Amino acid sequence: MKKIFLDTNVILDYYLDREGFSDEAERIFTYGCGNILSLFISSLSFSNVAYIARKKFPGDAIYSVLESLLEFAEVSSVDSHIVKSSVSLRAKDFEDAMQYLSAKEIGADCIVTRNVKDFDFAEIEVLTPHEFLEKNMNSSRKRVEMSMNTKSSVEPAESYLDVLDENLMRETFELAHQDYLDGHSVSNSQVVDYIKGELGWK
Repeated sequence: MKKIFLDTNVILDYYLDREGFSDEAERIFTYGCGNILSLFISSLSFSNVAYIARKKFPGDAIYSVLESLLEFAEVSSVDSHIVKSSVSLRAKDFEDAMQYLSAKEIGADCIVTRNVKDFDFAEIEVLTPHEFLEKNMNSSRKRVEMSMNTKSSVEPAESYLDVLDENLMRETFELAHQDYLDGHSVSNSQVVDYIKGELGWK
């Protein structure tokens, strides 16, 4: 499973419903929710989200947002080693340096951000949400077509989580996220079980 590191702006695009950007951010979260991608968010981003999104989510509501992030993504810590390495890197933006080194520390396959140009020093792939979805969705479709055209033995349906109907996955993600905002807790495994149930999988 690919490890995808999300920059703060992508997270805020979804939660703040930023016009022109929220749909693509939602789709990435949907894939993470369905255990198709392994999403990572730095501890620095948690702090930034809490500060920037607090006007839309006042009081305890912001904690529901943070709890949902903890369920849909893993946390990559920004420790003293990363801070010192970021200083040594001498990047144009210190925060971007910390984000990059945090992603590198957990072995991320890709950083997804709307500020690709700010990561021109990165040694791992950096893509916009649009670029990431185009590249990976096309790849998934090709694998599906190859699987459907082959005459070899058919694998169990569970092995095709990456080809779930996107509308169903998005609907499932929205239901799970709303449960979080309502104060309920839904684990990734429960979401996957729901998807399987909707598709009639045993």
